[in-house]
Amino acid sequence: DFTEELLAAIGEAPRAVIVDMSRLDFLASAGMSALVEGHRAAGATKLAVVADGPATSRPLTITGLTELIALYPTLAEAVTGLGA
Repeated sequence: DFTEELLAAIGEAPRAVIVDMSRLDFLASAGMSALVEGHRAAGATKLAVVADGPATSRPLTITGLTELIALYPTLAEAVTGLGA
């Protein structure tokens, strides 16, 4: 379950967690809800999403989640942007 895995990763208190959605071709509200839960649980952990396509980045942008969670088009840019 994505929510459980995300919360477990955040629970280890890393400096950053990057969720790579670059291979997804659909992002439903359940996935976005998991990201919101992750954001709420993150505390000092930086949370970012890699998504570069209409099926993933567009819903995140339209719903305003990109104001809470950093969005990057590639994993390399996310790693660089977060200093991870």
